[in-house]
Amino acid sequence: MNLHFAAAALALLAERLFGYPKAIHLQIGHPVEWIGILLSKLEVALYDSDAEPLQARLGGLAALTLAGIAGALFRSFRRRISRAAKT
Repeated sequence: MNLHFAAAALALLAERLFGYPKAIHLQIGHPVEWIGILLSKLEVALYDSDAEPLQARLGGLAALTLAGIAGALFRSFRRRISRAAKT
């Protein structure tokens, strides 16, 4: 756990000092942008300002579930790439 925290802290420090590489940003964007796009699309699809409280909560639960699934898929994809790179 401490190694993951140290790696994350080092990555944040490197990005703060050197910035996010422009070539990568132009190709795939920044991970924070990905999350923003996902949340915007979920809001458009699931938010209804006139919804009853239960319906609004179920929409929020659906958005949270879909965001969690997207995160799990990303993590799985990242692990597969990492394993493939090692072989």
